[in-house]
Amino acid sequence: MQNRTWVSLVGGFTSRIINIPSIIVAVLTIAYTYNYFTQEFSPTGDFYHYQSFVEALARGTLDLSIPGFHGVDIFALPYYLLTRSPTAVMNVNGFIAIFLPLTGYLTGKSLYGKWGGVLLSCIVASMPFVTFSYLLGFTNSTYILFVLLTILLAHRKEAWMPWGISMITKPFSVCLLPFLLSRGMRRQHLVYGLLIPAIYAGIQYMQLGTLSLGVHTEMDAGNFFRGFGHMLKNIHVAAHGIFSVHDFKAWNPAGTGMQNMLHTSPIFVVLGLLAWTEKHGIPLILSGIFGILLNTILPSIDFFYLDTGVLLLTIAAIPILLRHPLLLPIIVITLNFQWWYFERFSDLRMNPSVTNAVFNTSYIFDVLVILWLIIYLFHNKRYVRIIHAIYKSIAPQS
Repeated sequence: MQNRTWVSLVGGFTSRIINIPSIIVAVLTIAYTYNYFTQEFSPTGDFYHYQSFVEALARGTLDLSIPGFHGVDIFALPYYLLTRSPTAVMNVNGFIAIFLPLTGYLTGKSLYGKWGGVLLSCIVASMPFVTFSYLLGFTNSTYILFVLLTILLAHRKEAWMPWGISMITKPFSVCLLPFLLSRGMRRQHLVYGLLIPAIYAGIQYMQLGTLSLGVHTEMDAGNFFRGFGHMLKNIHVAAHGIFSVHDFKAWNPAGTGMQNMLHTSPIFVVLGLLAWTEKHGIPLILSGIFGILLNTILPSIDFFYLDTGVLLLTIAAIPILLRHPLLLPIIVITLNFQWWYFERFSDLRMNPSVTNAVFNTSYIFDVLVILWLIIYLFHNKRYVRIIHAIYKSIAPQS
């Protein structure tokens, strides 16, 4: 018993008595549930397109000429039929966002074990421009959930369904193709997944005579590409943005908004790009780069659209973070920048009644990561020996 340090005793206690992963996911879920039921919505222009589609669907009309990608809007139909709520899309997207921490945990656990799941759950919960965008009427939170579900189910035949739905919400999730192939997804299921956006596009073309690009009514499939020179400029903007905590559009300062920056830590991106030799590393990196490049063919970079590729690079970085958890304090510092920018963004775009409870989620995340780091150190024999050596060096000699 004398050979067992207080560190190993605490580690043993937490592993046998307390289910740390469940507690962390539960705390995050409770925080998001509280925010969902206490915040007021602040609809923006995009929301009205999504809501119009649901209302048209309730009248029995599948109208894909309404601007926007309407994949996840379908899930708001039952709620609208029951309540006739003018904010049905926001209500449903907000409710679905509650399950992001759990979905992140299950996805990370399926790839890298329970601690990988804890880490991914915290990472997803620390992306306010994704998780709280439903307050403005955006569908990013539900879209990311379906991307995570696709990764979670990638080795199963059912993956084609969330993948297909994600592609008609934001087409950038087509970048998951290299990862799905690496997980052994059968050709017929790949075809099933790709058929969903193909059918969607076919119906839209018959109704509209062209293929629209979401809510951007000034663009369609025939005029969105501005040439390879413009694409190179977009690559520069994307590279500058994903490797920094702030982005500045040098040739268009007025276009620099609080939301136009990386929606997570740039350290994740760097580590993800270095994860070639890690488990699932190459397919995740290829999919991530593919997702980022897809955005560069558009007239301008939208950092909401970059979230897919960046998330995949972040997932690729998890094995490195699990081996080097002392990087986490630095990452937590860089993650807090986006919460500050999100607060400034919300001051401009959101209802003043949005309370500080949303932003307190960042403090919850900070505390959870610190606790996770401590517990992880307790369970890692190498760090236990280091801590024990430090303890012996400073403990008074009897």
